Amino acid sequence: MYCSCVLFSSIGGTKRGRSGHYRSCGAALLGLRSEGCGRDVHPGGQRSPGGLQSFRRSIGVGKLDRHGEAAEAAAQPAQADTGSIGRILFSRCTGDRRIASGMRRWTVGFAAAAAAFAITSPAQAQSQISSVCGVTGTATAPASITYDPFSPGGLSEVTIPLILRRNRGILLGRTDEVSLVIVAPTGSPPLDVTYRGFRVIYPEGSTAGRPRSLDSRDNGAGSAGEIRYDFGGIFSSDLSNPLNLRVTVPPGSDLSAGDPIVLDLLYICSGIGGLASLPVPVREPGTIRINVNTVSALQAYYAGSPLDFGEVGDASTTAVLAAPERYTTPAGNSLRVRSSGPFEVRMRSQNDFRLTYPGGNLGDASQAIRYSARFLGQEVTSNASFGTRTCARAGMDGSAGVLPLRATLKEGGAAKTPAPNYSDVISITFTPVVTAASASNCAGL
Repeated sequence: MYCSCVLFSSIGGTKRGRSGHYRSCGAALLGLRSEGCGRDVHPGGQRSPGGLQSFRRSIGVGKLDRHGEAAEAAAQPAQADTGSIGRILFSRCTGDRRIASGMRRWTVGFAAAAAAFAITSPAQAQSQISSVCGVTGTATAPASITYDPFSPGGLSEVTIPLILRRNRGILLGRTDEVSLVIVAPTGSPPLDVTYRGFRVIYPEGSTAGRPRSLDSRDNGAGSAGEIRYDFGGIFSSDLSNPLNLRVTVPPGSDLSAGDPIVLDLLYICSGIGGLASLPVPVREPGTIRINVNTVSALQAYYAGSPLDFGEVGDASTTAVLAAPERYTTPAGNSLRVRSSGPFEVRMRSQNDFRLTYPGGNLGDASQAIRYSARFLGQEVTSNASFGTRTCARAGMDGSAGVLPLRATLKEGGAAKTPAPNYSDVISITFTPVVTAASASNCAGL
């Protein structure tokens, strides 16, 4: 299922403040359809061959006021300044219901699709050969459990089975017992993991002396806060039975769609049959992987001032080209994106990057004013020149999702047909994808 989201903002002659609003695009399970939300997602997280059907709005660009009057004063009633870029209204796709409201000429639009990503359980692996006892672990969430980082509920105490795999020696040696805890390295997502009702994940340097002992030595007296397992005899499986972990992921955690959470194990173990024991805790970096099916989704909004060239009715083309900075919108305008995975970007102008007045003829040079837009490091002068760009994940903090947008006038208005308003609308579409073979770091381009 694809789900579209639309953010409306009003942009006019009146100065507006910055928008602090995000728009969350919906998340969806694979292969399901929601009426009115576009096309299905095929199993595996790929988009339908027919592509994305977007419900979007656009960014208004520029105006020509031949008579020095506010562009919208005659056509629209005054609106109070809301402290953002106009009033922000949202459309969230839930089933077949959309909420939408027209605002004025200027709108910022985004369309987004969500796809869930699942990793299947590992197959039976060959034994790890070693001279000392030891284990590695994999915990894979069932495909039915997904985490949407934009959901206010997060992921609360879901059961994820942990499978341990023991080391063996070349002949009869094997790992017999193990006691372990999970260590979250600095910078790990703030998840919580419990086993048999006790927390078994600890921050870097805060394991409080765990693991303490093996069951055969203390009869389980110190097992609280540890994961303990007895693998059994020589003919027993090298894979443990499922050890049910209860995992909680807070909302807004910066999990990457398609990537596991990689954590460290701190363990002691006993070897038998000639395999050496490890009575002092040993830390194995990156040996436990928790696979959470993280939805590839994004939030986006426009931040900045109106894309307005002001009064250009008396400016000649020669004057405009001689002073490009004078006829370029402010550098601080940008689109802000937060995403759990990579995303595709498309850009399109309603008038093919020309301003005209209502009822104007784009085929008549005297009724159109050319301009360009700079976005993702590219100067765009026609719809054919931008194509589709793929950006690397912006992260949940949005640090890699600040995408500047500027517009520059290419002609003056002195020789154009007099009219109160010359304008255009630009549509920018963001589409989350699960994986991308080649993605650019788009921040600041």
